[in-house]
Amino acid sequence: MNGWEARKDYAFGTEGQTRASDSSPHTGKMSAGFVVGPIVAPFYFKERHLHTPSNRGPYLTSQEYMREKTDLESSYKSDEIELFKSTRVEEVLDELEEDFLEDCDSILDLCKGYLEALPTIFPAQDSLAEGPFVPCHEDLNQGNILVDPENFAITGIIDWEMISIVPLWQARSFPKLFNGIDPADSVMFGESDKGRVLEEPPRPENYDIEDDDSIHSDIRSYAISKRDVWDNWLLRKAFSEALAQQGVHVEASVSEKRQRTFDEGVSLLNYRWKYAKVLLEKDLKVDDA
Repeated sequence: MNGWEARKDYAFGTEGQTRASDSSPHTGKMSAGFVVGPIVAPFYFKERHLHTPSNRGPYLTSQEYMREKTDLESSYKSDEIELFKSTRVEEVLDELEEDFLEDCDSILDLCKGYLEALPTIFPAQDSLAEGPFVPCHEDLNQGNILVDPENFAITGIIDWEMISIVPLWQARSFPKLFNGIDPADSVMFGESDKGRVLEEPPRPENYDIEDDDSIHSDIRSYAISKRDVWDNWLLRKAFSEALAQQGVHVEASVSEKRQRTFDEGVSLLNYRWKYAKVLLEKDLKVDDA
C-alpha cells in the first residue's frame, strides 16, 4: 500500500475519519452533527518519509503526534549517517553536505533535546480532552482560490489532496498566502529613531517589467514588491476583521504559539538545523514556560 492509499483509507473510512457524531472519545465535534479525528497529516506520507519505518498515525493526542514526527526526523538522520559510513564519500556528497556530516552528532543531540522538551510543550492528557480536531487545507495560496473576476467573490477552493486533520493549535493560523507579509517585519520599510515607519508606499503606475532590461526595471520591481507586501497586509487585516465578525480569532494563545514553534523547529531539523537549535534554546526554554 503506497502513501496515498494509506492516507485515503484513514481519511475516507477505515478509521472513520469523517463520520456522523457518535460520542467517540477520539474525535472533536463539528457543526451539523459531524466529528473529525483523530490526527492525520500528509507529512508522514510523502517524499523521503515514505521510506522510513514509522507509526504514521492516526494519532489521538498532540504529544503522540509530535513525538512520532520528532522520532521520524531523528531516524532519518541516523539513516543518513549509516549511509555515509557504509559508502565511499564521493558517492554520497551530492546527498549529504560536508557541513552536515561534520555536525551529525550535534544534530542527533538536538533531536534528543526536542524530545526532552516535548512533555513540557505538549503535556500528556487523555484523548477525551485533546479535541477538537479540524480539517486544515495546508496549501491555501493565491493559486488555489478561485475568484469571480466581476465581483471578486470566492467561488471555490481547489487542491485538497494535502488536507490534514490537525489539533486547533496547528490550525489556528493565517493561510499560507498571508504568511510573512507584515510591513513591520519587512526590510523594505525604513526605520527611524521611533522604530519601523509604516507609511503606505505609492502604487506603481506600470506593473510590466518583463521587457525592460534597464536599471529602471530593478527600481520598478522593488517598488512593485514593496506595494505587494502592503496590499497583502491590508488583505490580511480585512480577513481578520471578517473572521472577528463571526466570532473567530486567528491569534493563538502563548501555549499555542510555543507548540507551533516546536512544530516548526522539528520540521527544520533536516534543512536548517542551526535555526532549529535557536528555536529550542531561546524560544522554547523550558524554564521560561
